[in-house]
Amino acid sequence: MDTTYFGRGFGVVMLKDIEGHHLYRKFVKNETISEYVAGVRHLEIQGIKIKGIVGDGKKVLFRALQDYSVPM
Repeated sequence: MDTTYFGRGFGVVMLKDIEGHHLYRKFVKNETISEYVAGVRHLEIQGIKIKGIVGDGKKVLFRALQDYSVPM
C-alpha cells in the first residue's frame, strides 16, 4: 500500500496484491492513516484474506494495523 501524488493535493491511495493486481484505489488530497485503514477494511468486506501489509514505515501505521503482519 502507498499513496502516489500527481501534483499538490491530488494523489491516489493504492493497495495491491503480491502479483501487482490493484485491489483498491481512492483519490485523495492527503495521505492519512485512516485512508489506509479504510482500504484494508474494504478488502476485508470483499472477502479478501490479508496475510501481511507492506507500507512506507510510518509508526502510526503499525499501530493502526496491529492485527496484521506489518514488516518495518
